[in-house]
Amino acid sequence: MAKNNYLPRADKDRVVWLNNFAGKFAAAATGLGFVAADVTSVNNDAAMFAYLVNQVEIYTSAKEQRVNYKNLIKDGPLGSPGGALP
Repeated sequence: MAKNNYLPRADKDRVVWLNNFAGKFAAAATGLGFVAADVTSVNNDAAMFAYLVNQVEIYTSAKEQRVNYKNLIKDGPLGSPGGALP
C-alpha cells in the first residue's frame, strides 16, 4: 500500500500547505503553550520558503529565455534578426 504523506512534495503545494499551517498555528499557538516568538518564526519560515520558490521560478524562466536566444543566434536562419536580448 502506498504511503500517503501529510506534507506535499511539490514546492508550490508545500507553499500552500505552509501558509495554511502558519495561519492555523497562529490561532492555536497560545493554547498549545507556544509564545509569540514561535508564531513569528513559523510565519517567517513560511514566507521565506515562498520567496525562495518564487526566486527559483524567476531564475528558471530567465535562464530558459537566454538559452532560447542563444539557440536562435547559433542555429537561426541566416540573416534573420535576433531581436532584443532577453
